[in-house]
Amino acid sequence: MLGRNGRFDEALGMIEKMPFKPDVMIWMTLLASCKLHRNLDVGKLAADKLMELSERDSARYVLMSNIYAMHGECHDARRMDEVGVTKEAGEKLD
Repeated sequence: MLGRNGRFDEALGMIEKMPFKPDVMIWMTLLASCKLHRNLDVGKLAADKLMELSERDSARYVLMSNIYAMHGECHDARRMDEVGVTKEAGEKLD
């Protein structure tokens, strides 16, 4: 909820203080919030954490590609597309 409201500092603080290790769902939710609010820096962090947990997750690549494109960083968006991970048709990302 904090991420969806654009309160990324609080969201990251809460994640750091959790008594358990954040899972894919937590980082994916934060990444989707970064797309919503165009937050490239926190998006990169969330994507890196997702890479550690699930390397071949297509949603992470698609969301980061969209965030890069929103910031006019098309070369980074294309690089994300070149990784070769495919999204299943009809798969909802956020």
